[in-house]
Amino acid sequence: MKRRLWYGAIVALTFFLSYPLNAMVQFASKSEIENIQCYNAEEIQYQLHNVCLRFQSLMAGGEVLPYIAVLGVALLGAWSGLYWLHSKKKMDLIGSLPVRREKIFLAESISTLLLFFIPYLVNVLLALVVGASKEILTGTAVRNTFIGMGIHLFFYVVLYLTAAAAMLLTG
Repeated sequence: MKRRLWYGAIVALTFFLSYPLNAMVQFASKSEIENIQCYNAEEIQYQLHNVCLRFQSLMAGGEVLPYIAVLGVALLGAWSGLYWLHSKKKMDLIGSLPVRREKIFLAESISTLLLFFIPYLVNVLLALVVGASKEILTGTAVRNTFIGMGIHLFFYVVLYLTAAAAMLLTG
């Protein structure tokens, strides 16, 4: 796992761009909306409600950018964890180890899952902090965040296993 920290750094950067930075740039704070002079009270409430719903959509996985990020890091994770299948020298080394290949595959898969999930969780929590600082975080957004995390985790595992099967079949 320590030889693949570059993968964890790419995952952290990808999800930082997808969640906290996206939330900072895309959403206006409650005070910014209230300070707009051309809105009356009803329009302000409508705009606040609209911003809160869009934030919930981002956190629940209702936007395309997080799915593209999950797709990219799943494919990169399968490639970086199983690249040794396509190298004759690495394959000879791995084949000479007194460990079954199933255990090597399981260790690679678990380390890749951890290198995905830890930066993902940290960046989702940072996005919730951004939402709270902009006063657009609601209880529904927090609940939908955990639902979205489950969907993204399932999506990641399916894509990772599909890419790993492709690597195993072609290696």
